[in-house]
Amino acid sequence: MGRHAEALPLLRRSLELSHPKDSIVRKLFALIVQCHRHLSQPIEALTVCRRGLEVCPEDIELLFVEGVLLRERGDLAGAERSLLRLLDVRPAGHFASVDAGLQGYKARYNLGVVYHQQGRPEEAQAQWRAAVAERLDFCRAGWDWPRGTCGCAVGPNWRRS
Repeated sequence: MGRHAEALPLLRRSLELSHPKDSIVRKLFALIVQCHRHLSQPIEALTVCRRGLEVCPEDIELLFVEGVLLRERGDLAGAERSLLRLLDVRPAGHFASVDAGLQGYKARYNLGVVYHQQGRPEEAQAQWRAAVAERLDFCRAGWDWPRGTCGCAVGPNWRRS
């Protein structure tokens, strides 16, 4: 753990030796992207992420990370496209070890942040409500909710239906 610079050449080599249809390929791309993120290399991370999406266009983890990377660099329209695509995609059946929240409440939280940053508060609130409705404990999970949106971003009197 924490040895991202050492891991990169090994992960790249594994990717080079893999066939694009191998089940490990999508995870290798995701791991390489995460290494670049941990090394504060967002441009490299986004480049690898996009290469991965060329090979695995419906990969949940890569779509999620692309949305986050684009939002972090201020490309809000691009982030919105990635996150909406993520919410819409129905990946083909394949072995995967992916956080189930990426295509649900975590994507909705990030899409809400994008809408908030775009000055679209109603749409932001709708996404945050959907995130909390999916995962009620999410509003207390230590996520960085945008300033002025209260602790769970849906208002003090909101109740789950």
